[in-house]
Formats: sequence, C-alpha cells, structure tokens
Amino acid sequence: MENQQTTRNDNGRAQRIYQEGQHVAENARMLSEQVRKVSREVEDVVRDRLNTRPYVTLGIAAAVGYVLGGGLPRWITRIAAEFGIRAALAAAVRRASEQSTSFEDE
Repeated sequence: MENQQTTRNDNGRAQRIYQEGQHVAENARMLSEQVRKVSREVEDVVRDRLNTRPYVTLGIAAAVGYVLGGGLPRWITRIAAEFGIRAALAAAVRRASEQSTSFEDE
C-alpha cells in the first residue's frame, strides 16, 4: 500500500516537473523571439546611423570596442588618435573645398 502511494507521489512530481519544463521552454521561445526582434531593430538603427553619420557611428563603435576590450597600450591609442585626427581634418578640408566650389558656381 505504501509502495503504491510512493509511486503516485513520484508520478505527480514527475508530471509537475514536466509541466514546469514545458512552461520554461515556452518562456525561452518567447524570449528568443523578443531578442531577435530587438536585435533586428538595433541593426536597422545602426545601419541608418551609419548611412547618415558614418564617422560618428564608427567612432562610437570604436569607443565601445575599446571599452569592452579593456583598453589598449598608450602607443596604440596615440596612433589611433593621430589617425582619427588626420581623417577628421581631411574630411573637414574636403567639405570646405566642396562648399567653396559650390559658392563659386553660384
């Protein structure tokens, strides 16, 4: 008699564990779908920003990578900063040149 009751209790526990497992699996599926949706939205925003403001977007990406990477030795940081400054100056000169050309055409 006691053996039958133990078997029923074990079956009841097993059923509850199975149901909880199903519940957890469903929650995991829903979470996975939400993560995919958010990642698509982030990708769209980043792509849009990259098209409209490429230098800012690349700068932010570089800064995030720098922070996540734990930083770099000073000499590498200095080289990267010099490169960034040169690129920014070149872009500014190019814009100024384009603007002066457009003023001369008018």
